[in-house]
Amino acid sequence: EKLINRNALLTNHVRNYKAKAENLAESERRLTNELDTAKKQAENLAESERRCQDALVDLTNELDSAKKQCLKIDKSKKKYKDAFEEHRDKVANLAVEKASEEQKARMYITV
Repeated sequence: EKLINRNALLTNHVRNYKAKAENLAESERRLTNELDTAKKQAENLAESERRCQDALVDLTNELDSAKKQCLKIDKSKKKYKDAFEEHRDKVANLAVEKASEEQKARMYITV
């Protein structure tokens, strides 16, 4: 009877260890799946970061190009402003000269 009890006890222990082993195997499968998922997420994040870096470089290049274009426009604007002011001054000087000539002509007519 002691052998039967001992056999039953050992059988019970074996059953318990098998159940623990199955639970551990299931835990390992879940953890492996979670690890695989985490790896995929990390890869996706790395790819997203790379795309963001590329977009940042593109935007920086566009910004630099826009700044250069603005500088060219400012230079052209200054050039045209200077030309306009020079022309305005010439017209004003011509008007003064013409008025002066008219005054001289009146003086000759009067004399």
